[in-house]
Amino acid sequence: MLKRISHVIFITILSTLLFACGGGGGGGGPATDDGLVGNSGSTTTGDDGSGDNGDDTSLTNPRTYLAGKFLNPMMRVADTSSVTLGDIDGDGDLDLLVVNDGEANTIWINNGTGNFIYSYETFSGAGTTSVALGDIDGDGDLDLVVGNIDDNGFDFNAVWLNNGEGVFTYAFQTPGNRTVSVVLGDIDGDGDLDLIAGNYYRPNTIWINDGTGNFIDSGQALGDGRTESVTLGDIDADDDLDLIVGNYNQPNTVWRNDGEGDFGFAPIQTLGNASTESITLGDIDADGDLDLVVGNDGQPNTIWHNDGMGNFNDSGQTLGNESTFSITLGDIDADGDLDMVAGNYSRSRTIWINDSTGYFTNPDQVFVDTALTRSVALGDIDGDGDLDLVVGNNGGANTISINNGEGNFTNTKGYGFTETQSVILGDIDADGDLDMILGRIHGLNIILLNNGEGNFSSTMSVDSSTTWSMTLGDIDGDGDLDLVVGNAGVPNTIWRNDGEGIFRSTPQELGNAYTTSLALGDIDNDGDLDLVAGNNAGTGGNADTIWRNDGTGDFGSSPIQLLGSSNTMSVAFGDIDSDGDLDLVVGNGGQPNTVWRNDGTGNFSDSGQTLGNESTFSITLGDVDNDSDLDLVVGNRTQPNTVWRNDGEGNFNDSNQMLGRGKSTGTVALGDVDADGDLDLVMGNNVIRPNIIWFNDGMGNFRDSGQTLGNEAAQYLTLGDIDGDGDLDLVTGNIYQGSQIYINLSN
Repeated sequence: MLKRISHVIFITILSTLLFACGGGGGGGGPATDDGLVGNSGSTTTGDDGSGDNGDDTSLTNPRTYLAGKFLNPMMRVADTSSVTLGDIDGDGDLDLLVVNDGEANTIWINNGTGNFIYSYETFSGAGTTSVALGDIDGDGDLDLVVGNIDDNGFDFNAVWLNNGEGVFTYAFQTPGNRTVSVVLGDIDGDGDLDLIAGNYYRPNTIWINDGTGNFIDSGQALGDGRTESVTLGDIDADDDLDLIVGNYNQPNTVWRNDGEGDFGFAPIQTLGNASTESITLGDIDADGDLDLVVGNDGQPNTIWHNDGMGNFNDSGQTLGNESTFSITLGDIDADGDLDMVAGNYSRSRTIWINDSTGYFTNPDQVFVDTALTRSVALGDIDGDGDLDLVVGNNGGANTISINNGEGNFTNTKGYGFTETQSVILGDIDADGDLDMILGRIHGLNIILLNNGEGNFSSTMSVDSSTTWSMTLGDIDGDGDLDLVVGNAGVPNTIWRNDGEGIFRSTPQELGNAYTTSLALGDIDNDGDLDLVAGNNAGTGGNADTIWRNDGTGDFGSSPIQLLGSSNTMSVAFGDIDSDGDLDLVVGNGGQPNTVWRNDGTGNFSDSGQTLGNESTFSITLGDVDNDSDLDLVVGNRTQPNTVWRNDGEGNFNDSNQMLGRGKSTGTVALGDVDADGDLDLVMGNNVIRPNIIWFNDGMGNFRDSGQTLGNEAAQYLTLGDIDGDGDLDLVTGNIYQGSQIYINLSN
């Protein structure tokens, strides 16, 4: 699907891989033998037995890749209403549609191993609540019907036709509006897929397909309440599709089909009186008919058994009480019956295992994230024969969880670790790729190992303090990367690597300040890595500290030097005066940034330079103008970011560039992201504003690329080749959303 050419394209595969949610809106999947497509905001795909089953800077053509451009496939965090799986490009695996309320909806292509690549295709995007996939025009591929509702309730539904390769074209049809759930199925027995639209405080409507993909209003109006979910299935074994409607604060209703697509003037049964958000049909008790599972908001979920003639009886089971917004059925433990996944808005999702008689138990499987789930979908995304789980969350990272074949899921995509303050990359397990450590303001810091292709799995956690900064380096001279953790209000800690990526704590405690930044470097030229801790203690400031390594990784009980008394937010080592030793630049909050010269033995003296006074949050050193000395880029919180050119002797002069006016920058990083031989700039903004890429002209002049990556209040970002293809990828650590990885497709 994606053209790989020598341009810089970043795609997000982490934290918000999917902005998915499905508050009961109709999902979709491939047509089954009974002609049914779509099911209550989540799709179970597979044999589950459920029976319901250039120079131009324009982005008009989403596949026109632009030289030196970054594209953000994730848009920004949206109120996603549904996730749907289906083979939209006809290559035999399940692709993913992510449906957002108020944002462009997105399509992700499966590479066949369960890794999704953004297709740069979008569809609709005003107030989308639900989608259904199905071959509506009879050409053998999956088309798309979108259910929309805006704040005023007047956004019309839309039809998009597939060209067979996963590229959709708007069909200029508007089958209804104020819709919260859509489902496709052959309700009139003529061999094509018709449409049911479940609507918000207006009658639900039936749209008949003329065989070419054009929908005609049947004139039927079913109910007049607040419908949240609709699903189709042959509940009375008469070979046509009947309709179940899930309503909020009203009884759910059962509508019997006469075989010609007429559902009558009134439902044949009303079920309960809960606040239903999601419904699904499946033969849960293995008696040959379709039973009903109901997901409720603020009330227990319920099971209704079918007597074989389409009459439902309450089983008496109450499953959880967690405000379920989405449910799906599938045989997740491969024992031949239908199990259930409930996506909950008040706690993490829950797994319910069927004992084969239709009785469900909760195995208490714990998921790492505790985000507000609004959509769940099951499907074999990695081609190993079992059902994996796609989860759409609101206010946290969305995830893909891989099934081990026994119904136990492991998160492999999307990391729901919010409140990330620091992110570092390094080959901690010595396998030749870059692993990742997330430092979090609250909770455990997380170690994530790379499989060599840019896919990460969590292996352990370290420390549980309020971490603001981390750095990696071989402090004990044993050939692997050890970890230094900088904390707020408690001592900084040292963690030794055993060579395989397992970290062991040491008894060392380095200071007890409010450490905001750390840097390792051999300041005394004795062959080992020493440490600087940049500290911030409010208005009065707190001295930065220098810690000398004895060569074994022991930094002593006290620092060898105290530097200033500023509100330090960022520190960086570099030989700024070209005398062969590491000097120090300190970025301060609300005070001028300072430069400290090294005498060659690790003793620092203030150079007297004061660089700006802009509430600096981040600094980085690099030769931006290709004159062989280290220049300085300063990221500021309340004023534009600045570039300071080095005269070669360690004296910095303001280049008078103002990069990003008042963008609340929290982190900056330099790297040659477009492979043109100079250092470009990535600017991470930390007040829920997009991160921005700035391209270098080779002489140290930066221009805004116009690209925005994410919108998650980035606190830290880092560049590194995480997928081993020779270019620099990007990782962002965010406060309000999970950390994200952006893959550079230059190579």
